[in-house]
Amino acid sequence: MRRIVVLGAAALAAVSASAALKLAGPFTDGAILQRERPVPVWGMAGSGNIVKVSFAGAERTAKVDEAGRWRVDLPAMAACREGRSLVAGEYAADASGNAVSMVEVKDVLVGEVWIASGQSNMELPLCGGPHWGDRNGRMVAQKTRLPLFRFCKYTCQYSDKPLEFPKKPMVW
Repeated sequence: MRRIVVLGAAALAAVSASAALKLAGPFTDGAILQRERPVPVWGMAGSGNIVKVSFAGAERTAKVDEAGRWRVDLPAMAACREGRSLVAGEYAADASGNAVSMVEVKDVLVGEVWIASGQSNMELPLCGGPHWGDRNGRMVAQKTRLPLFRFCKYTCQYSDKPLEFPKKPMVW
């Protein structure tokens, strides 16, 4: 009987660990949120739990659906040069008030977001020649005279169906 209880507790811990709070790919250290527009923030967490997202004095909550998905919309914000933290917490549905898990994304700015996509030519370096280093824009981002410029790159991923959680981007 004792063995069954221990195995049951281990199985419950494994299920809880797999349902830990996750933010979607765009929300990583060094991110920029679009200015003057409501900002959707989404991710995965334990079904039925509550997720609370805080950023720049705004706080929004959402209930996690049966598939483990959640989404909140932060209010529109003016551009800001100050890097701030976006904090998301997952709370048990029983309203115990204790956080099940927390995620903090650091150095988040509010400003202009530009997305470029395409075929193989979009993977070419920002500027030609071997002196541009890693060919992914890292040196261009470091050499720019625009200190708030951020560059990120998603690696190619192939799938037969849309990916809810592609890999996190590389941010410079």
